[in-house]
Amino acid sequence: TTETTTETTTTETTTETTTTETTTETTTTETTTETTTTETTTTTE
Repeated sequence: TTETTTETTTTETTTETTTTETTTETTTTETTTETTTTETTTTTE
C-alpha cells in the first residue's frame, strides 16, 4: 500500500489603500475704490 499525502498551502494577501483628500479653500477679497471728481469753473470778467 502506498500512501500519498498532498498538502495545499493558501496564501492570503491583503492590500490596504489609503486615500488622502486635500481641500483647498480660496478666499477672494474685493476692493472697490470710489473716486469723486470735483469740477471747479472760475469765470473772470
